[in-house]
Amino acid sequence: MLKKLRRKISKGTFNQLAFLWLFILDRRNKITIDKLEKKRVLIADCEKIGNYIFKTPLIRGLKKNGFHVTVMGSYVTRELLEADPYIDEAIITGCYRKKSSDIIKKSLVALKYRGTFSHYIETTGSVYLRELLFMRLLAPVAILGRERKKGVNLKMMNLTIPDQGHHIDNSIELLKQMGIKERREYHLGMGESRKYTNLYKSKPLVLYNGRASVKSRSVSSGDESRLVEALEHLPYITFKKISREDSLHDLTSLMEKADLIITVDTGISHLASALKKPVIIDSYNDSVAPISPMLIKAPFRPGTLSGILESIFLPASENIA
Repeated sequence: MLKKLRRKISKGTFNQLAFLWLFILDRRNKITIDKLEKKRVLIADCEKIGNYIFKTPLIRGLKKNGFHVTVMGSYVTRELLEADPYIDEAIITGCYRKKSSDIIKKSLVALKYRGTFSHYIETTGSVYLRELLFMRLLAPVAILGRERKKGVNLKMMNLTIPDQGHHIDNSIELLKQMGIKERREYHLGMGESRKYTNLYKSKPLVLYNGRASVKSRSVSSGDESRLVEALEHLPYITFKKISREDSLHDLTSLMEKADLIITVDTGISHLASALKKPVIIDSYNDSVAPISPMLIKAPFRPGTLSGILESIFLPASENIA
């Protein structure tokens, strides 16, 4: 209890100091970005699967327009970044959990690459010391990004866009302001995986995932047991619960074969979007909603999901019969 209280006080104090950090670190840069000749860009905040996927139109658009593209990722996204044909280099950090100690890790990265990039793109929207300090230490020629929360605009940014509502649209708008047109679509680099090459399905394959990186977005063990038991007994689908894979490419190769994916709001929902798979999801924030061809928001109850699956798949199976 005391530990939790200390953490809350520490976080509150940290946030109250945000404007002090702005006063110390935020200095105006008068560079005009459309006159920059050097095209070496670093894109931040690709440490989590969803955050990377949101930025794939940005990555693709910049690469197709002559930029050398470097992204900052983590051990979680390494496979995806290395397989992305539009990424030239991936900087892998240990900042997946976004802890306060990340300020040291990010500062060391900034010093290592100081003065290397003509463009730095940072779209997190928060006023955190680690981001402000990183930008000052990195010393790119120009900094591009979105307005911060509570309407704060950083003077150090040479191009600032209003929040567009959805993260993918922030990517599209940044490109637009740079004079680049790009389609509103994710892409996914696929590494070789043979694990599910011979997976046989006689009926539509429905995958289920009830686990997220945080407990609040995960399905409880008891609820999941009842849900899985009910879905496993539906006669008109092949049901499989997603388990931990040795490789992200094994996971995406399995998801490629699915006809529909049931998942909580986590990286798998965004992988499903990139693979253009229909998704049933229990809840989501509009700024990170999947952009799948069919998106159904529904509570994860056995009767509710069974009814939805029946309306999707049962008529088709009857026609085949």
